[in-house]
Amino acid sequence: MITEYHRPSNLQEALRLLSRKETATVPLGGGTILSRFSDDPVEVVDLQQLALNKISKKCDFLSIGATTTLQALMDHSETPVGIKESLQFEGTYNLRQVATVGGTLISTKGESLFSAILLASNAEMQWEPGEQEVLYETWLSESNSQNQGKLLIEIHFLFDSIIKFERISLTPRSKPDLFMVKVVQGKQVCYVVGGNCNSFHAFYGHLASNPQKLAEFLDIAYSDFSKSKLTKPYFVSAISTLLKRLDVI
Repeated sequence: MITEYHRPSNLQEALRLLSRKETATVPLGGGTILSRFSDDPVEVVDLQQLALNKISKKCDFLSIGATTTLQALMDHSETPVGIKESLQFEGTYNLRQVATVGGTLISTKGESLFSAILLASNAEMQWEPGEQEVLYETWLSESNSQNQGKLLIEIHFLFDSIIKFERISLTPRSKPDLFMVKVVQGKQVCYVVGGNCNSFHAFYGHLASNPQKLAEFLDIAYSDFSKSKLTKPYFVSAISTLLKRLDVI
């Protein structure tokens, strides 16, 4: 339940509001995830006037403002093709026009193909105050409670990456039940498994060259799929198929 609405005109005022300890306050980008607070009183800080919706290429990096909508990112000429394709599975056109990049990355568990690609791409998050740079992988592994009083400003990652993904979905346009992402940056290769699960699982290196590591990786990854409809034999078989499609084995 929203008890008060704020629309600051500058970053300093937004940070002041968010840092208050006496009242629960959350940032409002697109507003698509505020329903989680519907049972508790909460104040919101609208970020629309802070100009955090810019996309720019800086040297070898693509920088994306936190309040950039998914559709704006999808339409932008500098957005890599692999990311454009992944955004098709982040909801309908109308939803993508409202949902923001920051909100998607922060709220995801293991279901967002777009978020998995940024994880595999070693994306960095810039937080204020202090211009703190945090790897998205690090942020996912830490407690979200550390974000009180902080605001995600932008996300950036190396532009020159090879992005591939394969998926298994109920329909061609529905969110994948299971997917595997492969991102190559220079000599580094990262795979991320996600889908109808609680978290992503990443592996750095070539899976095909180490069957034992692959088996261990699949055991760990399946632990988050155990409550889904996927049996472990099907999960292992499906991952092997996705790897073949990614030209790994």
